[in-house]
Amino acid sequence: EALYRSTDGGDSWQVVVRQTSWGTPPLPDVNALVYSLGQRPPRFECDYQGACQRSDDGGSTWTHLNTGAVLLDGLVATAVSPQYAQDGTVYFRPESDLYRYQEAGQVWSASTAPIFGDRDFGQHLTSLAAAATGETTHDLFVGSAAGEFYRSAAHEIPWLTVASAKALPPDL
Repeated sequence: EALYRSTDGGDSWQVVVRQTSWGTPPLPDVNALVYSLGQRPPRFECDYQGACQRSDDGGSTWTHLNTGAVLLDGLVATAVSPQYAQDGTVYFRPESDLYRYQEAGQVWSASTAPIFGDRDFGQHLTSLAAAATGETTHDLFVGSAAGEFYRSAAHEIPWLTVASAKALPPDL
């Protein structure tokens, strides 16, 4: 596992730090690095049962996030849209799917792209990141345990609405 950076919108990448063995310290939390750059989009976390929460103050306080019928157990990664202030979009990557959450209507959508279907353990998708490609557009980057790396314009990924948390009764 390694942490990479790009200074040209994802066209090229350089290794920043590589975890060389299980005995080396863990890689830094990518979301924490984004926050250290002065950006403060909300933080999202989910436990292994799929219960999610969000923080709007860098992690000092947390509130429950209603995921509706979307199961986020085994969450691998989250990525906040680089244009979050305008589009309110967050991506969630559990072990076998990719979900998009749009805060404006509290709408959850699942990607129908074949890459996000069932995969063998040795090829499971392990990471997710978003990078701006313009003032209103961004790309999603996904890596796999097999060393594959995928890039796609977020607006070109096919989505199917699966739930609107707004229409659901509040969790008790």
